[in-house]
Amino acid sequence: MTHIEILRTYNNWRRDMVGEKTLEDFGITPRIIGEALDAVIKDAESRVPLYEAVERACTDLPDGWSIQLVMEKGAGWVELYDDCGVHCDDFPTDNERIDYTVNDAIDAAISTESRQ
Repeated sequence: MTHIEILRTYNNWRRDMVGEKTLEDFGITPRIIGEALDAVIKDAESRVPLYEAVERACTDLPDGWSIQLVMEKGAGWVELYDDCGVHCDDFPTDNERIDYTVNDAIDAAISTESRQ
């Protein structure tokens, strides 16, 4: 079972089956629940939702700079434009997730603007 499946099974048991079955009937122990919780918490803490990255762009981008999110079937990418409307082709990013790439574009804009 995946961590999410373990937690869903536990939650369903807690809500609907307490007294009818034990968690051991599902092969779940307190240790397994703890490990699943740790993994899910770690995963949740590593995520930066897209809306937070968009909010950051709206507050932190230097004046005149813009970011465009481009999406089509099977692909999505981030485009960064400077205050003159020039496309910045190669801002540094090593993240494939679009929300992290938005943050990388913001950082590149701030860094470039501060050097001018």
